Amino acid sequence: MNRQSYNTIAKDWDNARASLLPYEVPFLERLTQHLPKTAKVLDLGCGTGRPVAQFLLQKGIAVTGVDPAEDLLALA
Repeated sequence: MNRQSYNTIAKDWDNARASLLPYEVPFLERLTQHLPKTAKVLDLGCGTGRPVAQFLLQKGIAVTGVDPAEDLLALA
């Protein structure tokens, strides 16, 4: 999908990605257990930041999100 495609479906995409998928939880738990407390994560293609950046922020990890779809960023 290109930037405009994601802009067109921004609200639906955000609703669909409101929570982590079951297979994402163990992956993110394993990832975060190995990160130092001062870790900084760059989330490329972050969308609205839900659910991955949200999960990381709840763990106290600093996150910078980048996404080409400005409508997704506006929802963030």
